[in-house]
Amino acid sequence: MSKVKKSFLFTQEVAQYLKDISIDEDKTMSAVIQELIEDKYKELRVKKRVEAFEKIKGCATGLLGDFSVQSVKANMHV
Repeated sequence: MSKVKKSFLFTQEVAQYLKDISIDEDKTMSAVIQELIEDKYKELRVKKRVEAFEKIKGCATGLLGDFSVQSVKANMHV
């Protein structure tokens, strides 16, 4: 996978947190940031999927206004 160089500005405190995490996990600071972003993005994707599901929930119930397809079939004289 190709790499892209980005620059970020952190407070001294957050920069120290990042350094401490990278030392504790024996990873580069870039690897720590990348994993955190990937995890957060996974959460975002789930959230968006749930929101999309909520928008369509109930659309596939088979209801046509105040009646269902099944009731139409039952009332057909074939």
